[in-house]
Formats: sequence, C-alpha cells, structure tokens
Amino acid sequence: MVMTSQQEKSNKDPERANGTSTSPDASVLRPPVPPDGGYGWVICAASFLASVILDGVCFSFGIFYIEFLDYYGSSKAKTSWVGSVLNGMYLSMGPLVGGLANKFGCRRVAIIGSLMASASLFLSTFSPNIDVLIFVYGALGGFGFGLMYLPAIVMVGYYFEKRRALATGIAVCGSGIGAFVFAPMCEKLLEWYDWKGATWIISGIILHGCVLGALYRPLEHEKAPRTASPPSTERKRTQSACEQRPKELQPRDILRARVSESYDNSTGAGNGSLPEDKLIVQGCQQSMGNLNSKDTEEKQQMCMSKSCDEAMFKQIHKDKQREDDLKRPMYRKDIFYSGSIDNLPEYKENPDVASYVQSVTSIPRDQEPEKKDPCARFPFLKRCKSCTDTISEMLDFSLLTDPVFCVYGFSCFLCMAGFYIPFTYLPHHATKMGLSLEEAAFLLSIIGIANTIARVLCGYVSDQPWADCLVINNVALMMGGLATILCPFCYNYAMLAIYSAVFGVGIAVFVSLRSIIMVDLMGLGRLTNAFGMVTMCQGLSAFIGAPIAGALYGIMGDYSLSFYMAGISLFLAGAINIPLRRLARWQKEKRLKDSGFDEASPVEISLMVEESVKC
Repeated sequence: MVMTSQQEKSNKDPERANGTSTSPDASVLRPPVPPDGGYGWVICAASFLASVILDGVCFSFGIFYIEFLDYYGSSKAKTSWVGSVLNGMYLSMGPLVGGLANKFGCRRVAIIGSLMASASLFLSTFSPNIDVLIFVYGALGGFGFGLMYLPAIVMVGYYFEKRRALATGIAVCGSGIGAFVFAPMCEKLLEWYDWKGATWIISGIILHGCVLGALYRPLEHEKAPRTASPPSTERKRTQSACEQRPKELQPRDILRARVSESYDNSTGAGNGSLPEDKLIVQGCQQSMGNLNSKDTEEKQQMCMSKSCDEAMFKQIHKDKQREDDLKRPMYRKDIFYSGSIDNLPEYKENPDVASYVQSVTSIPRDQEPEKKDPCARFPFLKRCKSCTDTISEMLDFSLLTDPVFCVYGFSCFLCMAGFYIPFTYLPHHATKMGLSLEEAAFLLSIIGIANTIARVLCGYVSDQPWADCLVINNVALMMGGLATILCPFCYNYAMLAIYSAVFGVGIAVFVSLRSIIMVDLMGLGRLTNAFGMVTMCQGLSAFIGAPIAGALYGIMGDYSLSFYMAGISLFLAGAINIPLRRLARWQKEKRLKDSGFDEASPVEISLMVEESVKC
C-alpha cells in the first residue's frame, strides 16, 4: 500500500487527523463504549415503538385523507398537502434536530417532540379550514415528528456496535408494524367516532412518546488508567504561570485556597512568604526577584495567585467541556450506520471496540485565535457550538460538487417523490373501485407486513460477503416502480393485495440499505454529511410528490396518471444508480492519481480502489 509521509503523520496522530481538540486529560477520558446489550435492548424496544407510532400515523394518512375530502370539500391536490407537509417536515428537519440532540440530548428532544406532535394533532381538530389544518396538522405535527424520529435512530447506533445490524433491524421493523396496526385501527376509530374523535385518540397515543423518550438514557464516559504523557499545548500555557498543575482540582482544594487567601489578607502574612497550605499556587515559580517592600511582595503574591486561579479554572472548564463532548452522539462518524461494523475498514484496523469507538469519535477543534471564530463574537452561538457543529456538518453543501453524491441524492429525491403516493391515494382508489373502507385499509396493512419481512431479510442479506447492496437497492426500486405503474390495471382486490406486497418490499429495501450504500460509496467519514443532505432532499421531495399526483387526478378524473408518476419516479430512482459503482471507482482512481499515486501500477491502484469501494 502506497502511503505519503503526510498520511503517515496523520495515522500517528489520530486526533489531529480527525480534527479533534486536544486536552491535557485526553488520555484519561475515553468516549463511552456501547454496551451492545443490557440496557441497550430497552433502547432498542423504545426505538421500535417510536417507529410504530411515527410511521403508523404517517402511513395511515390515506384513511384520514378520505375524511378530510368530505369534511372540508377542498380539491384532492390541496387536501393532500396535509400529509405531504407532515412527511416533508419530519424528514427535512433532520440537520436541525441533529444539532438539538447533540446539544441537549436525545431524551429532551424526543420528549419535546412527542408533546408538540400530540398537541398539534389535538388542536388540528379545531381547524376552521384546510389551510389551518395544513399548518397545524402538517407543519407543526411534522416538526414534532422530526424531533421524535432522529433520536430514535441515533440512540440505537449509540448503544450498539457489534450487534448494531441486529438491533437496527429490530428497531426499524416498527415502521412496517406501525402500518400494519394503524391502518385497520384508524378505520375502526373512524367507524366508531368521527375523524375528530379518532384524531384525539391518535394524539393520546403519540403522547406515549414522552415515556419512550424518557428511556433514552445517555451513556457515561469510561475513565482509563492515568498514564504519563508529554505535556500538551494547553498544559504548557498553564505552566507559564505555574510550574506544575495538580492532577485533579477538587472543590475542597479551591475552598482551602480561598480560605488561605482570606487568612493572608487578614493577618498580613508577616514573614513575607506564602503559606504552605495554599495548594493551588504551591508550585508557582519564584521569578519575582528579591523585593524589599512587604506591601509590594503581597501585591505580587495576590496577582500571581489570581493568575494561577484563572488559568486553572479555565483548564478545568475545558476538561469538563471535553468530557461532555465525548458523550455527544453526533460527534461519532458512524452514528447513522445501520450495518455491521465488521465490514468497515475502520473497525478492521481497530478490532477492539473501545479503540474503534475512539477512532470514529471526532470533536471539532476550537478556532485559534478566537478572532477567527465567528461564534466568538456572539456568546449565545459560542454556548451552542455543539449544535452549530452538527448543523454545519449535516448541511455540507460541498457534497454538491461530488458527482457520486449528486447521482445518489437525486435517486433519493426521485424515490421519495413516489414513496408516499400509494400510502395517500391507494385507499381512495380502492373505494372508487367498489371496495369497502375496511378492505382499503387492509391494503396498507399488507404494505406494512411485507415491509417488515423485507427489512429483516434485507438486514441478513446485506451482511453476507457476496451481497452487493447497491445492486439489491436498484433491483428493489425498479421492481416497486414497475408494480406501481401496473397498479391502475389491477381490477380486483387480490391483484391490489399483490401490488401492495411488492411495493412494500421495494420501499423496505431502499430504507434499510440507505446508510450502508452511503458508506460504501463515500466512506464512513462523510456519512453524517451525506445523511443530512439526503434527508433534506427526501423532505423536499415528500413536500411536492403527493400534491402533484393529486393535481394529475384533477386532469384525468382518476388515479391512473398519479400511479404512473409514482411508478416512473421509483423506477428511475433505481435505474440512475446502475452506473454509480463505476462512477465511484473512476472518481476514486482520479483522487488517488491526484494525490501522488501516479507512480503506482494499474494493478496496485485497482487493488486500492477495490478495497475502498467494495461493499
């Protein structure tokens, strides 16, 4: 393997390579190591139930869509905006929610999201017109769902490493179970009550997300045995005022220093020397020279004591800040990865889980000098640095210059444009064919159960060494797209049930393999960047997909064009990814050559590319 000298230096200094901030106690504190079990299974169950609630409500919107049409009398395109804004908001809010979760913790964010979503759906029943319903039910409810959605994903990756594929597979199955359970349940609620009463009950179910969010307990960091290490930059700065810094500054030490200082002021320190119990400044250098004036000496001692105190307290604050940063989930590069870490080169280099976690934890370095830091001018932004760090990382627009990301991002955009159309219009399409509302609702349940089974199988297959995740994704999307194009030709319930099953499998594969494909094509280091930008693309697409399909209904008088549009979008989403592997390989070769690998043989370059691009 060819390696430049600069790369060798980066490997020797992992913190510098990752852009992490160095602290004097960096060797003492380590990032929390996921337990891979124990309380992690409680987290997994909470994430599963959160997915049941979130996707259960979103996927069953088509049942309420029929009621909204009758109650408000608006056009199908405008009524579909209610569900589109709901889905679009909770997807596109990913970067903002990621920043909030990194700053305030997943527990608080999820609880607030549950409260907000529950209140929004409850208040939406008092909407006097469809426009207010779009804002309250769609926008506010979608924002609350976004606050619930991302923490549910993050916490599973936070608590699992070796068993992450299994835990993630269990958690995301809640999506299919939610569709399977909520669709017939909503149909029964509408039969027993009107849509307002049914919405109140759904609002109460969403409120249980507060209990689930309360279970999102943050991990505590692991303390490693202290080892002798050369003094860091920060320690050298502190030593400019003090010869040696105590290993740990306990509150009692600070108290004793303050008492000693008060004693000096009251007694006058007649011998002209520092008291022995003044611990903080015990090691200060005596570089003041021989002073004949006792008053001058006392002033110098007080000044030196204050200077040392300020330096110590500043260092303690930085150490505490680093300790908190090490526990922030969004500083881990693999937090969104849903596959097995055994397939990652980063884990193969560090087979020990603790070492691997440390290698993928990256804390952005503080700007030096402070005048170059835009947050330094605004204290509020300085306090929210952990939030702004995540938002800027998940909104990395430099990815738009990467052709591989542009192709895959556009694929995700097309997929989500057709993703929610069957969920929104299939029940109404079925009732127009003469089927009962109960039968129409059960079609969504079929999508849900097929989705669940496909996610389990997909998780197993993706871990096999022979599996090409990109090919599986492309085939599944094209298969789901073709089935959606043929949906208008399904003239009985059995054919619609078969279509629902095929469509459920297609979308399940796309969602399950999304993060794995991102790592496969762009590397683990850019997963957070790509995930944030992709969720933005998907959110924007979800905003416009169903309303366009509703407008097409107004042109044709039936849902044929709507399903054609959804099917073509899904099919193209898979088709444009076909050359993506070759494009990624070409781009990798180009980067290697531009980085000084011109002297490497084509065989060596091919092996390096295969190692870095292979699934």
